[in-house]
Amino acid sequence: MHRSVLFILLAVLLAASFVQAQTYVSSNITSDTQWTSAGSPYILMDDIDIHGEASLSIEPGTVVQLSGYILQVGTHYTVGSLDAEDATIQGPGMVEFRNDTTTISIHDCQISGARLYFSSPT
Repeated sequence: MHRSVLFILLAVLLAASFVQAQTYVSSNITSDTQWTSAGSPYILMDDIDIHGEASLSIEPGTVVQLSGYILQVGTHYTVGSLDAEDATIQGPGMVEFRNDTTTISIHDCQISGARLYFSSPT
């Protein structure tokens, strides 16, 4: 009896270790935000703007799925900041940088199936 309970408990713990969290993102980022590998993958459900001098930091090992949407850093009128290191950004979709003063720091990231677009106010 004790062996079967122990076996079931071990099986549940093992199965739980394979469950991966996922975070759905559907609203703009207006304050400093951090995406972590524990909440990964981050799945965009709409176009997302990082603005109002907000900063998005993406930790190493984090996966971002654009799902056909746009992750926009800054607007023509406000700045935003994106800092990503050793993360994966998957398309289809686009990461758009919209302001000359927007801060961009992307190191050792894998970007696949997504476009990067840079524009400045005119």
